[in-house]
Amino acid sequence: MRKTNNHFFSGFLAIFIAILAFLAVWLWLMPSYQETSLAVSKTNYEVDAAKEKLDSLKVAKTTIDSLGPIVGQMLVAVPPKKDTEGIITSLESIATLNKTYIPSFQISEPTSSKVVGDKGSEGASNIVTVSFSVQGSFNNLMGFVGSVEKDLKFFNVNGITLTSSKDNGLTMTLQLNAYKQNNSASLNS
Repeated sequence: MRKTNNHFFSGFLAIFIAILAFLAVWLWLMPSYQETSLAVSKTNYEVDAAKEKLDSLKVAKTTIDSLGPIVGQMLVAVPPKKDTEGIITSLESIATLNKTYIPSFQISEPTSSKVVGDKGSEGASNIVTVSFSVQGSFNNLMGFVGSVEKDLKFFNVNGITLTSSKDNGLTMTLQLNAYKQNNSASLNS
């Protein structure tokens, strides 16, 4: 009988040692498993948040792409730098359209002018002053002024002088302000 008890006891001891080893390994590995599980959960949350941000960026890109023509028009209306050629071309095409003639232009360098913004803060606006004379009939000159006011390039009429002569009909002298973007307001910065 002793042999059976020894065999039983060694089997019991082996099971007991196996259980203790399992518990020791479990207690040793469990904290690391919990940390890994927590890290995986955190990473999954960050991936989901990144996917949401990416979707939001895709929507923003689509919106910006749809605004492309409007931004292009704004850059024509108020270019990022002094656009002497664009000003002359625009005014000459308006003159041709209205059957008038512009003998000469005088375009000044941009000057800074303080303007008050929507929130009361002050910022600099770069103004390009354009002075020129235009010749034609009264109706054509009025059409010219109307076309300047409606042109895509933003012009602000500051002064108009109208004179007549026997040889050339009417001559109108105009002083306009054209604008360029501030360096800080440029889309390229």
